Amino acid sequence: MIGGYYEKILDIDLSTKSIKEINLEEEVLRKFLGGRGLGAWYLWKRVRRGEDALGPGNVICLMTGPLTGLPLGRTALVSKNPLTNGIAHSTAGGNFHQELKFAGYDGLLITGKAEKPVYVLINDDEVEIKDASALWGLSTHETIEKLKKIHNDPLLRSICIGPAGEHMIRYACVVTEYWCVYGRSGLGAVFGSKNLKAIAVRGRKGFPIKDKSKLKEALNIWMSFLQKQAATVRSIRARFEEPYLVTLFGKIGQQGVKNNQEAYSPEAWRLGSFQHDLRHWVRHWSCFGCPIHDKQIGVVRYGPYAGTMVVGPGYEPTSALGPLCDLFDAEALMYFVDLADEYGFDAVGLGRVIAFAMELYQRGILTRDDLDGIDLRWGDPKGMKEIIEKIVKREGIGDILAEGVKRASEKIGKNASRYAIHIKGQEIIGRDLRSDPEAALGEATANRGADHLQGTTREEQFSAALVDSLCLCFYHAVFRRCYEHVNLYSKILNLITGWRTSPDELMKVGERVWNLERCFNVREGLTRADDTLPYRLFYEEVPSGPTKGSKIDREEFERWLDRYYEERGWDKQTGIPTSEKLRELGLEEVDEEISQIRVKFSKK
Repeated sequence: MIGGYYEKILDIDLSTKSIKEINLEEEVLRKFLGGRGLGAWYLWKRVRRGEDALGPGNVICLMTGPLTGLPLGRTALVSKNPLTNGIAHSTAGGNFHQELKFAGYDGLLITGKAEKPVYVLINDDEVEIKDASALWGLSTHETIEKLKKIHNDPLLRSICIGPAGEHMIRYACVVTEYWCVYGRSGLGAVFGSKNLKAIAVRGRKGFPIKDKSKLKEALNIWMSFLQKQAATVRSIRARFEEPYLVTLFGKIGQQGVKNNQEAYSPEAWRLGSFQHDLRHWVRHWSCFGCPIHDKQIGVVRYGPYAGTMVVGPGYEPTSALGPLCDLFDAEALMYFVDLADEYGFDAVGLGRVIAFAMELYQRGILTRDDLDGIDLRWGDPKGMKEIIEKIVKREGIGDILAEGVKRASEKIGKNASRYAIHIKGQEIIGRDLRSDPEAALGEATANRGADHLQGTTREEQFSAALVDSLCLCFYHAVFRRCYEHVNLYSKILNLITGWRTSPDELMKVGERVWNLERCFNVREGLTRADDTLPYRLFYEEVPSGPTKGSKIDREEFERWLDRYYEERGWDKQTGIPTSEKLRELGLEEVDEEISQIRVKFSKK
């Protein structure tokens, strides 16, 4: 037995209703660890080239890591992305992850499509596919509560989709613990395409380890580290510090306003942390066993949105549903963030889509008739609520906007693509990148499409993949500085597993995962041409504020991209990892398939 692993995952086919176990080989675990890495490996193995992301042949990979179950873990969801047709990956905390581990599984694979809505119920060794007719149509919060009542178990932990996922909105997400979200990548739509409403788990087996003294030593080291990190993390995220970023970026000219027509607004302070602290803050909240308690619960206490409760809201939903839509009403913003969670929308995708539609309405590309009578003016909560209801039901214009800004712009035509702010089909967060070219390069090259969490340098990107494969919390590592703590990760991993994995070997895991994801994207047709930025960032200068005149120089960006590829051992012309690099990383099987694609490019 390898400590930290039960060395098995579930393999569930919803079409045939078959449920079986797969034993995990130690060689595979050492190469990919778990979480995002192990999920990427099974995605590569299971999904055929060209498979529809919303078809029965796509696979949902839900993976724990070797440290999941300790006060630090998460789970990772990996699949094919319905927005980009490339890799989809996301992690979430809460309390679900340890239940899956304690039930005796390191993860599960779900393929096929159920004939009618279902959910998967895991109760230690008992695994069932259950009828979800009574859950279909419910919000995410209602679903989580309903499952607890159905099974008379207040400790039952679930991940689920809302109506957005059921209707396969391409930027739907998966929700757990009411406010913890597997965001970005359209994973909720993948659940919906399989008629999969939820996965519910109850585990009682505990953490898998032989030597409990080693577990105690690892926990003492980790908790000591967290206590030191707590001050730093709390200084950044205490109370409502994330909304403060809207104020900060608004002041320095890096906050997108009106779909990034502007990068500065004197109104940004209205969404800042001081306003939230003064009016909304209730208490802190944490994921399983975490001593930092970095999540903040807030409540709207008065006015038309009284009673609305949210965690955060974080910078991403605040900036997307706020300044991008020219909305600076803090209570209305909290309402829309809560609504996004309840319906199961990725808040960034939803905010960006609404801002896109608002700009098209401003420019006359979409008329009021096109919008089914909605007066979609900037900053108008009434119009925002009406368009959200259209989108979640895929009614009228909502059916087009449900496809995300890239596909919607292609359907609308009339030069609408100039105002679609996305990378590889995935919407960008609310920050304006025209004065931060390094961050812009990081977003352009991220494997899952627009992604501000991966960083830009080799160390940042590889360590981000490593942290997600260990299923650690991004905030424990203080954002993109994960590489600074690899010695610690190595020490804890070795205590738990009994391995002797060096810090360099761990970083190599991160590099292996990053390259595997890149190869998945290459196999699905993504090339260097997809590592780019929206039209606005290249060709429209910031019109006012501290960063007035800023834009990304296209020729300079291409030179940066050359250097980026060179540093990673990828071909400069195509962006495809070289055979030498893949074999260095032990990805010979992947290289055999990618070599066929290289040949096709060489003939062009």
